Amino acid sequence: MGHRDALKEDLSALENLMMYASLGASNSSHQSALQYLWQFGLRGREDLPVHYLSAGQKKRVVLARIAMRRAPLWILDEPFNALDSQGVQGFIGLVGQHLSQGGIAVLTGHHEIGIPGLRALQL
Repeated sequence: MGHRDALKEDLSALENLMMYASLGASNSSHQSALQYLWQFGLRGREDLPVHYLSAGQKKRVVLARIAMRRAPLWILDEPFNALDSQGVQGFIGLVGQHLSQGGIAVLTGHHEIGIPGLRALQL
């Protein structure tokens, strides 16, 4: 996750996830893609073209894409940008779950994060 969200603006949030899955990044079904979007608070917005979404909602689509992918290593640059407090809590839960399942997350940020199993390095 970087500063650019790599979403197709003319596609819906759901279409973006399904396109991503079809490129071999995930084997998720239509229903599981919906579940990921709903998990990040996008119920009712899954069929809107991404260009209608706020910056925080777009970030939530990206979080759903990360969750859907299940890569062992996540490199996240400033993942809290544009997220409200509910989005931050969803992200913290996602990273905590990833770490508890043996995943690795490398992230940069300006916020202190309380995630069990996370080791912070001050640079």
